[in-house]
Amino acid sequence: MNTRTRRSAPDELKNWRQIVSLSALALLCTGCLGPKKNLFPPAAGAPRTTIHLISHGWHTGVIVSRADMPTNVWPAQRDFAEFESVEVGWGDDGFYRSDEITTAITMKALFWPTPSVLHAVGFNGPPEREFPDSKVIRVELSAEGFARLCTFMDHAYTHTASGQAIPLGAGLYGASEFYRANGSYYFPKTCNSWTASALRSAGCPMTLLWSVTAGSVMWQAKKFGTVLQPDRGSAPPREIIR
Repeated sequence: MNTRTRRSAPDELKNWRQIVSLSALALLCTGCLGPKKNLFPPAAGAPRTTIHLISHGWHTGVIVSRADMPTNVWPAQRDFAEFESVEVGWGDDGFYRSDEITTAITMKALFWPTPSVLHAVGFNGPPEREFPDSKVIRVELSAEGFARLCTFMDHAYTHTASGQAIPLGAGLYGASEFYRANGSYYFPKTCNSWTASALRSAGCPMTLLWSVTAGSVMWQAKKFGTVLQPDRGSAPPREIIR
């Protein structure tokens, strides 16, 4: 018969402190390591691809034109074939998909490693028209930088043995879908540090140590991108983005 030993509260606290310490150290180390200098900015006259960074108040995401996506990676290429662009964000499963945000859900998301999901939204037209109340920054990537961003996005999805993404149901607004994602959510590994990691994968000069909040991510991005639409200070028209 299998038996389980119940750990005491001090043991649990010790384990949690170790998680926080290691997480902070990881963010500190990755924040100090600069992105690849040959990826960003694009060389004069070299091919470049435009992406957009979006902030909905306290949550950020990356917007990519579907026509620019390579056909061999990233499920958004085929799952949103009827749309021009796709917005992708990452976050805690329970918090992101809950119909009602409670204190217990919030505390669990912040202070204990939990499963994560990706939220993908297909839309047409410029992002500043689709999201009139959200801050939008345009970023130009080199060809290799964009290819690495697409690989980063593809690796963020949990895949089945046959290589398929795992849909979890309708998203929060518009033509959207949730997907099972790789990695656990816990503070300070937030939806915003994930967005910063996506930009770093493309060579953008993002410091993960200063990327826990949406404001800090956008503050860094406006140094190398172009602000197309300032933050209006309110939620998106359809529903608050978690």
